[in-house]
Amino acid sequence: MSVRRPTLRGLAAVAVIAAWGVSLTLLAFRRMEADDDSQLSLLASRQLAPEGVFFALMVGNTQVGTAGITLDTLSPGYRILETMTLELPTDTGLVKGLWWTETKLSPSLTLIEAERRFIRDGRRVVGSMRKLGPYTLAMQVGVDSGRAYAQGRGDVVPAIALSYRLALRRNGLGVGGVVDELVTSGWPGALMEGFGRSSTDSIIIGPDSSEIDPKTLRFLPVHYDTAKVYRMMISGPAGPYQIWVERTGTIAAIEYPLGLQWVRTDFDMALTNYRRDFAAGAHRQVRTALPRLVPYASSTRSRPAATSDEPRAFRVTRRDGRPIPNSLLTAFSGGRQRVRGDTIWISQDERVPDLQGARASDPFVGQDSIVLNLAEMVKTSPTGAGRIATILSTLTRTITLDTSYTASQEGLTTLKRKRGRADGIARLFVALAQASGQKARYVVGFAVLNDTLRTHAWAEVWDTEVLGWTAVDPVNGRVAASTYLIRTGFAGSSHPDDMLPIIADVRLTELDLKGTP
Repeated sequence: MSVRRPTLRGLAAVAVIAAWGVSLTLLAFRRMEADDDSQLSLLASRQLAPEGVFFALMVGNTQVGTAGITLDTLSPGYRILETMTLELPTDTGLVKGLWWTETKLSPSLTLIEAERRFIRDGRRVVGSMRKLGPYTLAMQVGVDSGRAYAQGRGDVVPAIALSYRLALRRNGLGVGGVVDELVTSGWPGALMEGFGRSSTDSIIIGPDSSEIDPKTLRFLPVHYDTAKVYRMMISGPAGPYQIWVERTGTIAAIEYPLGLQWVRTDFDMALTNYRRDFAAGAHRQVRTALPRLVPYASSTRSRPAATSDEPRAFRVTRRDGRPIPNSLLTAFSGGRQRVRGDTIWISQDERVPDLQGARASDPFVGQDSIVLNLAEMVKTSPTGAGRIATILSTLTRTITLDTSYTASQEGLTTLKRKRGRADGIARLFVALAQASGQKARYVVGFAVLNDTLRTHAWAEVWDTEVLGWTAVDPVNGRVAASTYLIRTGFAGSSHPDDMLPIIADVRLTELDLKGTP
């Protein structure tokens, strides 16, 4: 039997046919995505109408602020306006903080651009975010700016729009409904393959109108609205949270695993009553209900707490002792963190698979010629551990920690100024690690020391030998970050003002592990 070798012309023909097949497949996927977006646009134009909902921000039974979400129609597209007013604890009392975020969406509810403002006494921060193209996000906060690039499908979806996207899909909102998207969340925001998953349905009852009582001068409910809602778990770069959603996608309640609860109510009951109660002395209860937050980096640098690497376990509850649903806590498993019941276990030897399964792309982890040249010096080390140690040593010698409001939280600016916030130092470390060939990601979270919550930013590096993420603290120059640190997300700011909404209602009790097998 003779065997004929394929000719060059035959091989070329096979290659052309294969390329043609791949092109048709990609075209089909693009057509499916286009059809899906067109269908969503059509359904949105028919079903979405302008609306506004208002919330009381609660820590336990104490109201600590107000919030609102408004959906408006544009031509074409939509606008979502989020407002939040929250009391911020200080050394001498409370100061009011105001967050204002305007997000513009396409007809299919994907991101076009967003603007955010934060105002409090002595601090004003303005930020913007916009889509530059598929899988590309531009971000600017104050003097810091950058771009994020991510592998994914479709356009970028803000986390606030996930409930509407799921509600408009066929058989979307309901038990088991899932929407997977390239999601952005947090300020500064990042990109990550995230999801919204709806589960149990229930009935929510809340006041939708009120009138003033002439005797007490308080607004009292005169009518209650009853709505069927679905519990929906949201996963994105800034961390997990759950919402209760009406069939139309309208958010009826929000709960952060460790932070605030947004309780839907009437406008005057949420705002006017709260202002009057606050002025009449309720500010004492508010101050007691809220935790005191300080930057971890400024209070623990070079202290034993910053270098502790012993295994630790923390029992997690609300501040008043109420339990937190395990379905919420399990979202914090991953890397060296493991959740078992009401307890978070942290060990340098843990290698828990990430539930989210993706690495966030942060626009403030910047790389240019300065970073690349510095990374080339690191590559002389033959091992990943050696490169990480060299980067940490370089940052410790050359970068100064600056916890002021105006300090940079972006990697390149931190390198150029030779100083920055913990966020900027952590992002610079991630940039250098990635440029030297290591997989790394930026993370934020907090520690509990002496009953005070201390917010921080650090990094996680992929260990190819054990196939897991290792926590590294660039601010303190630690290859192994302190086991007091608990990760909450992969995006955003670690400033206490920005962290308070997501950790305002948590109490961690360290367990004695002596004698524990």
